[in-house]
Amino acid sequence: MERRVSSRRNDTCGPEWFELAFRACYLDVYARRDGDAAAREAAFAAEALGLGTGMRVLDLCCGAGHHVAALRASGIACVGVDLSRELLALACPRGPVARCDMRGVPHAGPFDAVVTFFTTIGYFDDEGNAATASEIARLLATGGRFLVDYLNPARVRSSLVPESLREVNGRTIKETRSIEGTPRRVLKRVEISGTDDCKPREYTESVRLYEPGEMAALLGGAGLEIDSVHGDFDGSACTDSSPRMIIVGHKAGGTPGARWRGGREVFRQIRAGGDRNFAYLFGNGGEAAAVDPVAPSRVLGAAREAGVTIRYIVNTHGHHDHTAGNAELRAATGAEIIAHEAAGTQKDIAVTGGERFKVGDTEFEILATPGHTPDSICVLWDGRLMSGDTLFVGKVGGTGFGADARAEYASLHEVIGKLPDETEVWPGHDYGTEPSSTVGHEKATNPFLLRPDFDSFVDLKRNWAEYKREHGIR
Repeated sequence: MERRVSSRRNDTCGPEWFELAFRACYLDVYARRDGDAAAREAAFAAEALGLGTGMRVLDLCCGAGHHVAALRASGIACVGVDLSRELLALACPRGPVARCDMRGVPHAGPFDAVVTFFTTIGYFDDEGNAATASEIARLLATGGRFLVDYLNPARVRSSLVPESLREVNGRTIKETRSIEGTPRRVLKRVEISGTDDCKPREYTESVRLYEPGEMAALLGGAGLEIDSVHGDFDGSACTDSSPRMIIVGHKAGGTPGARWRGGREVFRQIRAGGDRNFAYLFGNGGEAAAVDPVAPSRVLGAAREAGVTIRYIVNTHGHHDHTAGNAELRAATGAEIIAHEAAGTQKDIAVTGGERFKVGDTEFEILATPGHTPDSICVLWDGRLMSGDTLFVGKVGGTGFGADARAEYASLHEVIGKLPDETEVWPGHDYGTEPSSTVGHEKATNPFLLRPDFDSFVDLKRNWAEYKREHGIR
């Protein structure tokens, strides 16, 4: 995603600092933030927020996914989002993750809790940081809990080390720190040398230094109420000497503030009612496409909010619960309907698979994935697969036990299974434990994709009701 909301003035219009910092070398710069530390922090979060088995939790800016893995190991249905492709590649095997800016998360929610570790709020200017707080509120159910792990401003001021030099894994890391500007920001210049595989070599972190009252006002403005503040992950009270300022609270009633409208890329997962249907809106540069828009008023609202014009309507197959909104949305927008040539529904553009269409300055591709129906297709855009009823989180589309099952088996293994593991999976229904996943996660956990051959795949379909009972699957 491109950024246009800055943490500080960027006269060169180059990448923001957070687009440079969170790459492979981040794991050396912050080597102490490993799986063991995440396990302790996740345990505190679970206790402080009252999290239990099956509760839905979002880890905002999940990095390499250590907290996602720790929470999921406790039976909590945690998913993660982050902007860094490099860190998400590491997070992918640890649980379902997606790539986005924290000010515009694609998940529809609601979540039982949102957690954010290691000073996520503060990257932007006050407007951008308020948008992050509003996004947390939007994602939470009313009364849902949140945990914000933030730096302790008093401790930062009293113990700031102006310069340090250290060696980590053969790399020399020089860090220069200061507090500057109005409003105050903590700046840390990082210079890395000693290897050839770490880019960039230099960048400057810039984090807004919110005082406790300012942070309370920021969160409160989004409808987030603070319940307690801790100084560390041992639950101790927050004092001037505490290492952190860990804020625990809940979402109050009412509607949170307006969401961030910056940037060019748009991706929204929209709860469309029916049988837990999802619709999607995605695009770039002011243009968008809508996928299976069975709740056209919600899709139109999302488009207005994002400031995009809907150019295409794409149906992943011809079933009524995926096409019912076509006429209303087409009449309101003039968008062309794209569907497989075998679909028995109205269409403007017939496809068979392999076609590409442009929205803004990006393209999406149609993948033919027959099985659930002969006209089933998936939509691939910017590393995201909108999979319709071909692939769900932990499940697959319904078929008989003959040719249609064989076609679906081939679609899953020969088409979807050959996509990169980090490809995000955004299904047509909320049938799983999470609203999205990745190809790699599904290959590692989905019982249908784990079947070694077609016969065992069909056998699981025949005995799916019994399998669900045995494994507690809804």
